[in-house]
Amino acid sequence: MTGSNELGQVELGTPVVGEDELDAIADVFETGWVLNGPTTREFEDEFAEYVGAEHAVSVVNCTAGMDMALNALDLPEDATVIVPGQAFIANGIAIGQNGFEPLFVDVDPETYNITADAIAERGAEADAVLLIHHGGYPCDMDAIMDVADEYDLRVVEDAAHALGSEYEGEKIGVHGDATVFSFGPLKMITTGMGGMVTTPHEDVADNVETLRSYGMDTDAWNREEDPKPWQYSIPQLGHNYRLSDVASGMGLAQLEKVEDFIAHRRQRAAEYTAAFDDVDGIETPPVTDNRRHTYLYYVVRVTDEYPLSRDELAHKLMDADVGISVHWDPALHHHQLFDEQGPTPTLPVSEQLADELLTLPMHPRLTKAEAEHVIELIDTETDK
Repeated sequence: MTGSNELGQVELGTPVVGEDELDAIADVFETGWVLNGPTTREFEDEFAEYVGAEHAVSVVNCTAGMDMALNALDLPEDATVIVPGQAFIANGIAIGQNGFEPLFVDVDPETYNITADAIAERGAEADAVLLIHHGGYPCDMDAIMDVADEYDLRVVEDAAHALGSEYEGEKIGVHGDATVFSFGPLKMITTGMGGMVTTPHEDVADNVETLRSYGMDTDAWNREEDPKPWQYSIPQLGHNYRLSDVASGMGLAQLEKVEDFIAHRRQRAAEYTAAFDDVDGIETPPVTDNRRHTYLYYVVRVTDEYPLSRDELAHKLMDADVGISVHWDPALHHHQLFDEQGPTPTLPVSEQLADELLTLPMHPRLTKAEAEHVIELIDTETDK
């Protein structure tokens, strides 16, 4: 949602692409492979090195990645998956497309993330956890992995917001059984659309590779030197969820800039947080020593102490041509899809956050003057 002023329109987010990405795409054309070729393998290798992961498998988008990651874990056919109420519909879709049952749990009111305690409350009923690092702030992975071990739960991380985020000095992407990243238009890096699954398990990586390519046991690149390169077997039902080499070329160019993108976001976030410190009713994202928040989204909580409701403030900003969004309203368990499947639990924090969270402009081209304009629009309400 975007809305223009003397500064022009302040975008919620924007992809930062240009000559570097065009040059990378031209290099892909030189290989003669626009799909299943060497550029995708290079992107997977460099992504794994950046994150510190054992394996990285590219996919067509994050939702497809979560779908296949859950599938690749060989969960029971009637598996139940713990998922937070403050989550995107893609999380529910990934669970549902596998025929699994979601077990909704509440989130922490300060981090908006799922907690180890919430997982423990339903751990005995579940087979897996699908967690989200909300906005780019990492979940408490040590505590969560301890609970997962206690209840023998597999852990899939939705890291669509968390490329480059760190927990205890390690990047998100190395903790759970599988972690899924997004390269959508407004994500930390973009390939137009795209995603990546990282995992410490070779069998999970192999399963995702098979699932993304119709269920084939090998792809065209690996068959090229075979005596009969046209032959393949299909051991299981799969999808056409491959990332193209053209997109991978963009990804390689974007990956070289990721730390600059993060540094810019963290600078603007620090300015927002310092300015809102004295604004009653605007609660800012957490800042902690053991986690690096990369602020894919700068999400504030608009409480009753602020003169306007969240919705009223959102409309004021849109009327001033400031792009905003809400992550997320309604809470995941209140989508019609799940209401029609039977009674859903009451999750007071997730439901209150759905009414109070507001995502402010944040991207690598956001200027200090634009951020100050947003701050002024919010701050002036407290002077009335």
